[in-house]
Amino acid sequence: MMKLGPRDMPGSIWDERGKTKLVQILVSYKYSGISSIQFAYVVHGAVRHSEIYGNPDGAEFDTVTLDYPSEFLVSVSGNYGTNVWNSKNQLMWIAFTTNKCKYGPFGQKNGANKDSFSYRFGLRSCFAGFHGSVFESCVYAIGVYVKPIDSLYELKDEE
Repeated sequence: MMKLGPRDMPGSIWDERGKTKLVQILVSYKYSGISSIQFAYVVHGAVRHSEIYGNPDGAEFDTVTLDYPSEFLVSVSGNYGTNVWNSKNQLMWIAFTTNKCKYGPFGQKNGANKDSFSYRFGLRSCFAGFHGSVFESCVYAIGVYVKPIDSLYELKDEE
């Protein structure tokens, strides 16, 4: 499994490695960036929720609910920029694309955005979980895990 994401992740580190069956994403945000994020996954046939990463005090809130199992994540993109309140570099906006739809961007797309990222998983999702950090009650950084194919059978599913 490959871990992709920013090298600089101060604060409290969180990790959702191996959680591949994503069904919902909850995002709280405001002018200064992403306040919080939470995920829901299918684990052993039941929906399980991650912790809430950050503080859900944003002025805006969105829920992304996937049409599981036919809808799956194919990319995650976003941008880091300077928080207007504390001059820290943090996650400013994030967007999710599935095989059916694009969700977002959520957060602040204008202003001093610096470093963009885009993680693309292809038509057959290789997504294998999220990881990141929370600093000063905001989502500071986010990254993903990507799993390589395990067999030729997986390639035949794409044909």
